[in-house]
Amino acid sequence: MRRMWLTIILAGLLAGCYSSAGSRHDAQQDPVHDPLPDPTPETPQDPDVQEDPGPDLPPDLPPDLLPDLPPDSPPDVPPDGPACPPPQEVSVAFVVDGDEFPGRIDIEERCLVDTVIGEEEGHMVFELRCRSEAGEEVLHTLDVTTSPPAYIFLWEGESVLFRYRADNPWWFDRWFTVTYEYGNLALAGIDASAVTPWDVDPDGWFTPLGVSVAGGFCPYVALTCGDEERVAFSVTFDTMTAFQPDHSSGYVGMMVSYQLIVERAVQYHGDVCDDFPEQWYRALFVSIPEG
Repeated sequence: MRRMWLTIILAGLLAGCYSSAGSRHDAQQDPVHDPLPDPTPETPQDPDVQEDPGPDLPPDLPPDLLPDLPPDSPPDVPPDGPACPPPQEVSVAFVVDGDEFPGRIDIEERCLVDTVIGEEEGHMVFELRCRSEAGEEVLHTLDVTTSPPAYIFLWEGESVLFRYRADNPWWFDRWFTVTYEYGNLALAGIDASAVTPWDVDPDGWFTPLGVSVAGGFCPYVALTCGDEERVAFSVTFDTMTAFQPDHSSGYVGMMVSYQLIVERAVQYHGDVCDDFPEQWYRALFVSIPEG
């Protein structure tokens, strides 16, 4: 009987050992039997490795929380030019020899300023006694009206070079210059479909000014014969440049300067009528000596 109880006790002890060994098996690390992840990583994480925080700006960030982005490239505009300045009350008119609508004319003559009449502010008349290529004495009259007033520095008895060009393809193009004896421009007028006459260098025509046209700062306005764009004269003198738009006035220079009065500076785009110019300029450039 004692032997039987011993056998029963030993059998119980052995069963307990097997059960204890089975309970120590790590079933959580068996991917087949344990689909859930381990509570702790199997290998320690390097503390020096930083997790990728992701993009700085999530794609669904509300627009009002987005930072200011760099602006788009600016249009091709002179650096000192305004975006599109409002037009000013500006006017320019000139008449040579009493005829606003001449035929084709090409004059280049040495002259003396014979008479200067300036009874009204903004209106001056000059009589020039000149010598033609044929050697004949010729009298030319230059009548100039501007707003704001142009203060034209020409004196009686002064020697000048007078140039006047006119043409009428479908319209009337007119240009003139009066140049001091030493070679610099005293006065120039444009009322034409081009900045200078058909066969001259702009720099030579306006010496000592550099004159070109700049656009791209004003919107087009639809008209019957094309879309009209306001443009500007870019005038350089003595290392300085003035950006003088359509319907404006200003100056370029310092002690010696030039007054710039631009009544009209426009270009046309798109379907332009056959008898209509693709651009038009009406302006006056006036020398202001050092004073």
